[in-house]
Amino acid sequence: MRTTAPSDLPNHTFLFFTVLNSIYIEEPFYIKAQENPPIHTMSIKLGLERLYKYIDLNSNVFKNGIILPNTIHVAGTNGKGSICEMISSISLKNNPDLKVGKFSSPYTVTPNDSISINNVFMDYQKYKEVNPLMEKLDMSPFEKATMKCIEYFKMNKNDYNIMEVGCGGLLDSTNIIPATDKSLIIINKISLDHTNLLGNTLKEIAYQKAGVINGFNEYCKVLINADNDETQVIDTIVEQCEKMHMKYEIVDTTDVLSIKNNEIQTFLKKKFEHSYQLGNAIIAYKAAEHLKALNEKIVLENEQTIKAFDEFKLLGRLTKVKDYYLGSSAKQKIDFMVDGSHNNDALRDLGEYIDNVYRKSYSDQMVFVVSKTSSKDLEWKNLLRKNDIVIVTEFDNIDEMNWIKSASCDQIYQELVMNGVDPKNIILENNIDKAITIANANTKFLFNSKNPEIKIFVVGSLYLAGKVFQLQQEKLKPKGSSPQIVSTKMEKDAKKLI
Repeated sequence: MRTTAPSDLPNHTFLFFTVLNSIYIEEPFYIKAQENPPIHTMSIKLGLERLYKYIDLNSNVFKNGIILPNTIHVAGTNGKGSICEMISSISLKNNPDLKVGKFSSPYTVTPNDSISINNVFMDYQKYKEVNPLMEKLDMSPFEKATMKCIEYFKMNKNDYNIMEVGCGGLLDSTNIIPATDKSLIIINKISLDHTNLLGNTLKEIAYQKAGVINGFNEYCKVLINADNDETQVIDTIVEQCEKMHMKYEIVDTTDVLSIKNNEIQTFLKKKFEHSYQLGNAIIAYKAAEHLKALNEKIVLENEQTIKAFDEFKLLGRLTKVKDYYLGSSAKQKIDFMVDGSHNNDALRDLGEYIDNVYRKSYSDQMVFVVSKTSSKDLEWKNLLRKNDIVIVTEFDNIDEMNWIKSASCDQIYQELVMNGVDPKNIILENNIDKAITIANANTKFLFNSKNPEIKIFVVGSLYLAGKVFQLQQEKLKPKGSSPQIVSTKMEKDAKKLI
């Protein structure tokens, strides 16, 4: 192994040039052979007119105005994916005979991993089949993905369909699902995000999010995260509920006492102490209670529910990567955490979590690998301390999402300095793989430990997270083998990959 110390770096930083051969991730990953798929093929084109035309032309499939019955529609800025995964896990742990579909966005590794039934991805070959009618109607990639998902779920006659909103709500493709098909609507924490599309104030964004409440359904209920601005957000959502004569519940997501079950309370407080996932867990449990109230055959037992929460993991959300080997020696390995926090509220929540769990004091030094999309203005001070080591990197352009661009290293550097990070502690490296290597070098140097506790955090974008896991996939692939894809926990009895 060869080491160099570039002259323009501070004297406490140095770069290791090495080969990253293999990786083991704490969250189980499983391999499935397939052709090399395109990366991140979703884009945003708000509006429902193309989807309505598509449905009209497929009236034999969508009869009597029914698009996708028993839908759980999840909106908000942060936590949507976690809530969807938690509801799915609770439902299946308690009711293994159920068929539960889940649609999430953006996908993590390949487009088909956004669509699953009982944690099994839609077949990639089936997903990528070209639909001439979709092409004729000039539907965006996300619109195509939404309709492919709906048709796939209808064909499989799922018991429940959990649909995560892509962007906003009112004009999001998933809102093609009518009110009469919805069993539950969730509006989680709302923050300033996608302001170029949704509005410049919390009230404007809340109006768009509240658009998922698109009619009356006596069996449906709206769960609203109480940890929102009361006047700008909650009042806007409640106004929409009352306009549509929908029953609603404002859920205190900061206190487990909002759950009237002592055993679940105790577990959640212990499991998610200091974690932003606590609020998501409370919402998910409330959702499970509502589904049980709707259907007396649905089981909701404490033991299985606790197992579901205990085993909960979602790729890119506080995902711990363990024993990431550098070079050929198993002695050279690192642990790090990947989190897709990509707006200021999410950075603040992550910062509080890191402060409470990983920093022994306010001045305790950490190492970060960061990137972001060019359209975001992030307040890094919500996450970083002045003396943290920050390696700035960039992710490649996202195929078929030409509106998604990585911010340049220089742009992020200026932001970091303005947010109080010491310029001497900032390193620019536009290659993600090398950036992780630099992070490891600095961690080993700073903490003088062969196997330190996690002190490296890869944050700033779900797209950055996806690229890291794609790199991991390549490192797992045996030399000379056919192209493979690493998937998240899809089979209960699958073995961990090393």
